[in-house]
Amino acid sequence: MVKDVSVNIGLHIGEHVIDLRIPRMVRKQHLKRVISEALLMMRVQMPMDFELRLGGKPLEVNDLALYDEYALGDGDQLEILLKGGAK
Repeated sequence: MVKDVSVNIGLHIGEHVIDLRIPRMVRKQHLKRVISEALLMMRVQMPMDFELRLGGKPLEVNDLALYDEYALGDGDQLEILLKGGAK
């Protein structure tokens, strides 16, 4: 059975949750660019120094690892953390 190349996630930005479809085989820095571009199309400007946290899993995502290595699947949640700890 072939794995889908994309996954549907919930992206938490403060009090809001945005549903996004992202590639599985992506590294953290690339995913941050993809998310920034997607949000820009939705007229949401993000600072470039935000961080991503994988919600609900006690994992720290390595900057060089592919998200697929963390078993990222449909329905998983990513949270945007702004510099200084603000969400």
